[in-house]
Amino acid sequence: MKTIKRKSLRIILSGVILFTILGMVASISFAQTEKIPRGGTLKMVRDEYPHLNSAIITGIGILFPACQIFAGLLQYDENFQPQPYLAKKWEISPDGRTYTFYLEEKATFHDGNPITSADVAFSLELVKKYHPWGEQYFGSVERVETPGPHTVVFKLKHPCPATFIAFHPVMLPILPRHIYGEGEIRTHPANVKPVGSGPFKFVEWKKGQYILLERYENYFRPGKPYLDRIIYEFIPDPSARTIALETGSVHLIPWGYLNYDDIRRLEKVPHLGVTLKGAEASGPRILIDINLRKPPLNNINVRKAIAHAVNKDTIIEILNGYPKPALAHLRYKSRFHNPKVQQYEYNLSKANQLLDEE
Repeated sequence: MKTIKRKSLRIILSGVILFTILGMVASISFAQTEKIPRGGTLKMVRDEYPHLNSAIITGIGILFPACQIFAGLLQYDENFQPQPYLAKKWEISPDGRTYTFYLEEKATFHDGNPITSADVAFSLELVKKYHPWGEQYFGSVERVETPGPHTVVFKLKHPCPATFIAFHPVMLPILPRHIYGEGEIRTHPANVKPVGSGPFKFVEWKKGQYILLERYENYFRPGKPYLDRIIYEFIPDPSARTIALETGSVHLIPWGYLNYDDIRRLEKVPHLGVTLKGAEASGPRILIDINLRKPPLNNINVRKAIAHAVNKDTIIEILNGYPKPALAHLRYKSRFHNPKVQQYEYNLSKANQLLDEE
C-alpha cells in the first residue's frame, strides 16, 4: 500500500486545516501555486463514533471522515469567503431573505445517482430536525423550493448571516434522499455504511480498528481528490498515539488527541511538524455558557465577577502556551470577531467586591 512520504508531516491542532485541505480537497489557491502529487494513503487518528451520519450528530471525531464522504453546497476559503462546491454559483436577494443555488450537473452520489435539489431540501430538513445546531443555523429558513433538478431556493423568515456561513459539509452535508429517506434516520443502516456526495467513498469500517475511505473516481472535479485513500485509525491511548506518530504508523494527529507535554517534545523531532494554523478559526475554545434567564447568572455583576475571577494566563501556561486569551466567545478569524469588545482583567479583589455589592 502506497503511503505519503514527506519530510514534515504535521500534527494538526485545529480541525479547520483538515476540513480545508482534505475536506475541500485542496481545491482553493494552493492547488494552483504548486504541483500536488497524486496518490498515496493518509493515515490519521480519530475517535470511533456510533455512526458516520453527520447530519444528525456532531463531534470532531465524526466530522473528519464525514466531511470527506459528504459534500456541501459551499466551501469557505481562509478568509471565510464562500467558494463553489456542489453549488457552482448562487444569488442572494437584496433583502437577504432568498438564497438561490445552482448545482453542478455532473455531481453524483457514490452509487451513481445524480445529486439534485430534492436531495438538498431533504438534507436541510434532516439537519433542522436532528442536528444539535440545526435550529440555531437554519431556524430562519421558512421553506426550501426546488423549481428544477439543479436549482434550489432557500426562503428565509428574516435575514440571518449565520445561515449563509453554514452551507459547508460540517453543518449541511448533502445526503441522498433515495437512500436515507426511508426508515428511521437515527438507526438507518446507511449511517454505518454511508453513501455520500463528497470526494471519498466509504469502503470499510473495522470496528475498534479503522475506517477506510477511497477516492471516488466519478467525483465531479477532474483530477481530484489527490489521495488514493484515507485511513482513520482508532488508538484510544494518548501514549500509543504518540508512538504511532513517531514511528510513522500514522501521519497526522489532530488537536485534542495528544497530551500537551508530548506536543512540545514532538516539535523537536526532525521528521515531524506542529502547526497551529487555522486554530483561530475553528480550534477548541474554553468558555462558560451562561443561562441569562435564571439567578444568580441573570445578574450582570455576578457575570462580571466570574470574568474577573478567570486567570487566563494560568490556563495558557497549563496548556504549554499554545492558546491565545479569548476576547469573547468568537474565534479570532471569525468574520464576526470584534477586537474592541470590553475586557475584564484577572482581579479577584474586584470579583469579590462585585459579589459583595449584591
